[in-house]
Amino acid sequence: MQVCKRIAIPKFHDRVSIVFGIITGLFLTIDGIIRLNIIEGLIGLGLTIHMVDTFRLYKKHRIVKIIKTNTERLVYVTDRVGWWRDALKFAWSQFPFRVWVVICTLGITIGLLAGIGMTNLVLLVAIACLGWGMEVANSAVETLCDLIHPDYSPKVKIVKDAFASVPIFCYTAYVISWMILVIPRLI
Repeated sequence: MQVCKRIAIPKFHDRVSIVFGIITGLFLTIDGIIRLNIIEGLIGLGLTIHMVDTFRLYKKHRIVKIIKTNTERLVYVTDRVGWWRDALKFAWSQFPFRVWVVICTLGITIGLLAGIGMTNLVLLVAIACLGWGMEVANSAVETLCDLIHPDYSPKVKIVKDAFASVPIFCYTAYVISWMILVIPRLI
């Protein structure tokens, strides 16, 4: 963890306040457009732009925590977003993950066009996300097994095969749920 020099922090320095400000600004802007209230729309737009700029400052300096003392303000910096970005790159580099993203997206789109309800939509999205997570975990376990034991081993094969069944179960649950929820609407 590094300590950087004193940075001028905007008035809203809490992440929750920044996100709340962005959401409030967008709501005011949309409400102003719908009601044709120019003042409300401009205030919302100004608030949204200010909050996005503040968020950009946080992202640029990767600010995590601010500690106020009597003498000075210390800002601790770390790369919190890097692991998430790397995880997504790793997931997208796996061919089965990309295939199932396309299949689940098509299934959800067909379900929306068929007119499934919000509860059914949430169920399909949740099962799809669970399957994607299990696919990434399967790839991570296979990579770890290859790293630990690069040569062929029957025991490593058993571990890989056993863990490969987890995403298959998730995708089977997705396909069965999709057939139960969407096909009656299509017929």
